[in-house]
Amino acid sequence: MLNNKNEVVCVLPTRNVSGGYMKKTYKELIEEISPDEIDELYCYLEQLTEKNVSKNVEW
Repeated sequence: MLNNKNEVVCVLPTRNVSGGYMKKTYKELIEEISPDEIDELYCYLEQLTEKNVSKNVEW
């Protein structure tokens, strides 16, 4: 989905302070994420990748 600035709008549910849902662009979401959160996401992705690789090897 695109907004009026032709930016891709996030389709993930993001809540504002009052608890309602709001649309955000992926650019806004990326700007809000901290380096520590990025590191955590990479670690999680590596774990998932390792699990998938080991499952494929067992077959």
